[in-house]
Amino acid sequence: MELYIRLLGLLFILSSLVAANAFTPPSPRRCYTTSTRSLSGRQWPIPLERLIADPLSKTKALPGGQHDKPTFASSREFIDDEQHVEICSDNSGEQVEIRCVKYEELYKVAELITEGLGHDKTSMIHKPRAMVELMRLQMNFPYDRSRHLMLVALADSNQETLSGGYGKKDHGKKYIAGFVDIDARTYEDQTNIKLPENFPPRPYLSDLFVSSRVHRRGIGTLLVCLCEEICKHAWDYNMINLRVDKTNTGALRFYDAIGFGKDEAQLELEKTEKKIGFHLTAQIQLTKSFEQKHEMRK
Repeated sequence: MELYIRLLGLLFILSSLVAANAFTPPSPRRCYTTSTRSLSGRQWPIPLERLIADPLSKTKALPGGQHDKPTFASSREFIDDEQHVEICSDNSGEQVEIRCVKYEELYKVAELITEGLGHDKTSMIHKPRAMVELMRLQMNFPYDRSRHLMLVALADSNQETLSGGYGKKDHGKKYIAGFVDIDARTYEDQTNIKLPENFPPRPYLSDLFVSSRVHRRGIGTLLVCLCEEICKHAWDYNMINLRVDKTNTGALRFYDAIGFGKDEAQLELEKTEKKIGFHLTAQIQLTKSFEQKHEMRK
C-alpha cells in the first residue's frame, strides 16, 4: 500500500511538470515531418479540408441506432482551409462537426481516451493516466498531415446530458465528443528501416473513442466513414486496418457491423493458436476492403 501511494505521488509530480508545457507546441524543428508529396498535381501537405471533396451529406436515421452510410458529392470544389468539414446530422438529427484536432486540445482528447478506458473523473488514477495519454498524443501529433490525421468530432454542449457528474450545461459552445487517428505513413517513411512483420499495416485506424454522453448516436460510425473516404480519395488505398483487444466484445461487434473482418493473416494466426492451445497475441487484426481505388478528384 505504501509503495502504491509513493507511486501515485511520483505520477502526480510528473503530471504537474508535464502540464506546465502541455499546451505549448514544441518547435517544428524537433518534430518528424515527411517530404512534400505530389498527388494528381496537388502539393502536400494540405489541411484536412482540402483532402475531402465535400462535407458529409445528411445521414438518414434508421431504427435501432443505425443509419445510411454518408456519401460525398463528387462535383464540389475543395472547401477553404478555415472551414470545418460538417456532418449535417447524426442518428439523433443533431449537427456534428469533424475537423483536425488542435495541439492545445490534446488534453481534452486525453481525458476522453481515459474515460473510454474506464477511468472516470472521480478515479484517483484519472489525472495521472490522462497525462500519460497526453504525452503519447503530443509525441505523435501530425505536424505533417499529408499521410497522418487526428480528427475530432464536435457536438453542441446544449446536447449534453447532466448524467455522469459533468456539471452545468454550457449552451452555445462545442465540446470534443469523439476522436480518431488515421495513419498512412509506412514504417520505412519514418525510419528508413525495413517494415517489421508485427508493425500495424497501413493505413491504420486507432484511438477511436466517443464520449459516453453521446453513445449510440452514430458519431463513431461517422468518424470511421470519414477515415475510409480519406483513405480512398486522398491517399488512394483500397483498404483500412485496425487492431482490437480480444476481450473488447463491444468494439468487435461495432466493427463487424460496419464491415470489418479478419484478414487471411489473422485467420492463419487463429488456426495456429487453436493447434497450440493458447493465444499468441492479445489483439485481433481487422481489415475492411473498399471497391476499386478512386483517382484524386479534380
